Amino acid sequence: MLDSKSAHFGFLESLVEKYRYGGSRSLAEQARLANLLDDHDRQVKEFTAAMKRLAEDAPHARAALLELLKESASGDAATTH
Repeated sequence: MLDSKSAHFGFLESLVEKYRYGGSRSLAEQARLANLLDDHDRQVKEFTAAMKRLAEDAPHARAALLELLKESASGDAATTH
């Protein structure tokens, strides 16, 4: 999920930079951006469904996973700022 987010935002950022002073996205660029967003949306839905199943099957494991994700996110934020 993080990879798909990074791919989508990275490509979007490159387009913003490319067309900062004019011009517009090509049809191919628009299609690629849409495909990257669709892929990320699919991965988010799969993650959400998996988390719901985990909450039903093993709520303590879900809670532990959420804590690990929070720690990871805070560590990532500290290294990128």
